[in-house]
Amino acid sequence: MSIPHLNQYNLLPAGVHECSIAEIENMFVYNSIRRRIWDSFIDYFNLIKNLSEIESIYIDGSFVTDKDSPSDVDIAIEFVSLYDWGRLRRSNPELFDEAVIKETWHLDYLPCAPQMRSWQGTDAREFFQGLEAQDIERRGIPKETKKGILVVRLEGER
Repeated sequence: MSIPHLNQYNLLPAGVHECSIAEIENMFVYNSIRRRIWDSFIDYFNLIKNLSEIESIYIDGSFVTDKDSPSDVDIAIEFVSLYDWGRLRRSNPELFDEAVIKETWHLDYLPCAPQMRSWQGTDAREFFQGLEAQDIERRGIPKETKKGILVVRLEGER
């Protein structure tokens, strides 16, 4: 496991890059703003990391770029099944409600699970690899370019 160097656009190279929480911290926590954001993520991570219904956490957003002052960390939580996602949302609404997560931990959260249907939301793993129009323009990136994302498998972090 190793996080690749940022590419010529200061983004992760295309693909899903498996890594550990410690590797993300070592590479992307290099100033006080990033430390504050990361510590908030770690507070949330410590609350959910031992839930067996969660397989992985995907990390994305400006936090995994060269931006000195990101506003948050974008995360997608991969649940073992659609059933597990629904059950955890009902039994722990404070941990799996998008608005609560944003307000409390300053994280942008999307769920993903096998069997998710389009009416339940875009697959966050795919969505995170796309680029926003302002990033394409600002960084001078070809429109078809995909960016990379990070994934932390929780079995290795428990």
